[in-house]
Amino acid sequence: MRNRRLALVGAIAALAPFAASAHAAKSGHTPTFRQYESPVGAKGQVGLPSTGLPHTGNFSQSGIGDHCGEPTLGVDRKTGAVLFQCGLQTLRVTGFDKSGRGSSTWTDVTGLLEGYQTSDPILYTDPTTNRTYVNQLELQGCSLQAFTDDDGASWKPSATGCGPGIAFDHQTVGSGKPAKGSTLAPVGYPNLLYYCTNDIEFTDCAVSVDGGESFLPATPVDTDARCQTITGHVKSAPDGTVYLMPSGCGHGQGVYVSGDNTLSWTLREIPGATQGNAGDGSIAVGKDGTLYAAYGSNDAGPASQGGGRVHVVVSRNKGAKWGRDVALGKDVGVVQTRFPVAVAGDGDRAAIAYLGTKTRGNSNNPKFRGVWRLYLSYTFDRGAHWTTYDATPGSPVQVGEICTLGTVGCLDADTQTSPDRNLLDFIDMVVDPRGYPAVAIADGCLKSTTCSVKDRLEKGAIIRQVGGRSLFHRFD
Repeated sequence: MRNRRLALVGAIAALAPFAASAHAAKSGHTPTFRQYESPVGAKGQVGLPSTGLPHTGNFSQSGIGDHCGEPTLGVDRKTGAVLFQCGLQTLRVTGFDKSGRGSSTWTDVTGLLEGYQTSDPILYTDPTTNRTYVNQLELQGCSLQAFTDDDGASWKPSATGCGPGIAFDHQTVGSGKPAKGSTLAPVGYPNLLYYCTNDIEFTDCAVSVDGGESFLPATPVDTDARCQTITGHVKSAPDGTVYLMPSGCGHGQGVYVSGDNTLSWTLREIPGATQGNAGDGSIAVGKDGTLYAAYGSNDAGPASQGGGRVHVVVSRNKGAKWGRDVALGKDVGVVQTRFPVAVAGDGDRAAIAYLGTKTRGNSNNPKFRGVWRLYLSYTFDRGAHWTTYDATPGSPVQVGEICTLGTVGCLDADTQTSPDRNLLDFIDMVVDPRGYPAVAIADGCLKSTTCSVKDRLEKGAIIRQVGGRSLFHRFD
């Protein structure tokens, strides 16, 4: 587990509703955003005492929503509650105000076993059943997992949190329907549940047919190891096709496609794509199966020097052919990015979120002084046009370096800590019942002004679209 700084600032500046910059084609279509920070100074304690050694998985987490690198979230579409995974803590977030300062109520609903130790946390809410899974990677190579059907009021532990033969690092969890002709049939739950992870040499995936109570043996995604074994979140299309996007394929990009619910895979490479240093790639699938693949490019320089903008490509036939490659954020001056995440609603509508800076230079260097904010780029015509908005104009997410060179590459030689890797490897985004994106971030700076490279918090925060055009036509 990563070493974490425990410093907190004393107070949060008032967070007014955040109106995005005006680039909408029609009046009333411009999205508005509101930021909801986890409470400062709230008491809470989970986890085992740290051994002082790196990567033991042990750490004691205090506060509510502190130390939230690599957050994930899910929305219960019946109750409106958001479940937010912050390290060892599972937090239920409710009471989102619709006007005013951006207030909300954060409640610790951590499951008993899932609050002890972890090497990587992940949370996933099945949007068709509202069941939420929390999965905590064990050092031994599998995971502890539990699920809730009542927003964390009660939890049921899984017998196994991974498939036999799977191990190691950077897991992802998702769900979907069986593909046509699939040999796998759900039992006692309407969907299949997928668990994929990096095993150093390969990426492996396993399937649960009983709603996450157990998993079948794991199968490798690509035995030729043509792409990196770390991937973005696993996604499933309405017809049961499963997608997994690796964090680069040599000097390019690709998407793994499975038509038999992860038992076998085909790599669909993206022509002309480059590899940057933004973190994991991300796939979004529209209701009609339209595929949006977002990745960090090197259009601002080599990956070792920060990479470049997020790019996105669209496919109507499961990646067999791709449309034009589009650089996002150019319309607002973004030149370097981190942590792309993609969601889609109806087939012609999608949103890509990412951290972006308008400063050039080596953004992996501790001397870098760029200001990073959360941006969302939208399309409402299946990728023909994209418009970008600043979702955090009231306060930066970080100032200075955001190191994406990994645990070892970001270590300080003297302290053996990684203060400039406080945001870790990814953020998360889902679509709420109204078709608005909700984004989970680790906020490195809670100040509205005078944020500097000395501010290296990991405060859990949710940025939600609260007005403007929806990703679903029915709300137009």
